[in-house]
Amino acid sequence: MQTLDSTIIGTALPAIGASFAVDPVRLHMAMTSYLIALAVFMPMSGWVADRYGTRNVFRVAILIFVGASIGCGAASSLAELVAMRIVQGFGGALMVPVARLALLRAVPKSELVQAMTWVTVPALVGPVVGPPLGGFLVTYAAWPWIFWINVPFGILGICLATAYFEDIRGEQRVPFDGLGFVYSGLAIGGILFGFELMPLRDLVGHAGHALAAAGLIAVLFVGGFVRSLQFTALNSIAFADLDERQMSRATGFTSMAQQLSLSIGVSIAALSLSLSAALRGEAAPQPTDYAVAFIVVTVLVLLSAVSFLKLESDAGAAVSRHATTVGGAARTPSDPRT
Repeated sequence: MQTLDSTIIGTALPAIGASFAVDPVRLHMAMTSYLIALAVFMPMSGWVADRYGTRNVFRVAILIFVGASIGCGAASSLAELVAMRIVQGFGGALMVPVARLALLRAVPKSELVQAMTWVTVPALVGPVVGPPLGGFLVTYAAWPWIFWINVPFGILGICLATAYFEDIRGEQRVPFDGLGFVYSGLAIGGILFGFELMPLRDLVGHAGHALAAAGLIAVLFVGGFVRSLQFTALNSIAFADLDERQMSRATGFTSMAQQLSLSIGVSIAALSLSLSAALRGEAAPQPTDYAVAFIVVTVLVLLSAVSFLKLESDAGAAVSRHATTVGGAARTPSDPRT
């Protein structure tokens, strides 16, 4: 159902567009919203299966998928269709990974290759069968049937899962990384939906640009910008006020200090991670322990700022554009070549 649904709608777009009085070209959101929802919600499927059991989650996922399929067929506008496709993608995001997880846990390692062969069959058949099946249903029935055809298969899937699925649960109750899920969801959804809405500026204005901007790697962007600025400043100021006689020794010492600081930083982070887990009585680090390690490294970086406060106010001016005037006063460059 999942692989079929990602392609079957393609041949039905003209019929759906005529029904909604919308240009079929603008119906691409009905296709991509489903795929984006799959990408956004799939990361949570493993945790949900461990928490509530593979059989229960798989049956609920099929129920959500089938219910959303009925809603897609009954949609009377593009907005309703896109909304139902997102719900359908949520059901598919739980359905496929959970089924694969159940298979991986139930099949012995020696039979895994043969079992995975059967997993790949639907992924290969769906894109091949989808377009002609969609064209057939649109021609000889009506476009809602490209979604309603999922109902009998969904009922069959729920019955088979009830009869044959083991209700496997995770051995440990790992807390759900809600913050990480929100961040990844905002990034994936914002960027992809933003790209989809950008060509529709006449309908949604600059909403696409705003979503794309909100979805960009923001914390990472700021962190990368500041880190780049820091590295550039440190590498420059280390040699700014040295003469030719000191350069050879300074380059070796600076390189050694940089490599040493990297090694020490990694060692301290690893030590913090291990100590945090040990103090909580855990054999392996948990997400909380990684947060402690990040905090420790952050404190070390902040403490390094103390040494920079001791520098002269005109330190490094020889390599900047303020080489001859610092604070409005004339300054003789340290390097006579400037």
